[in-house]
Amino acid sequence: MIAPDPSGRHVIDVCGALILPAAARHMCGIEPDRPLVLAVSTHEQVLIVHSGTIVAVS
Repeated sequence: MIAPDPSGRHVIDVCGALILPAAARHMCGIEPDRPLVLAVSTHEQVLIVHSGTIVAVS
């Protein structure tokens, strides 16, 4: 889960990209060139990022 923090080190760049640190990607099982599932709540100002391989489709 990603949420805004005024004192945070990571920012959204001019292209709208947010760089996820390697340690966070490894911890969450996010691998290069693999699908991701993104969920956002603008009201709560949070972004949830999951590896697409752990999400089941029913």
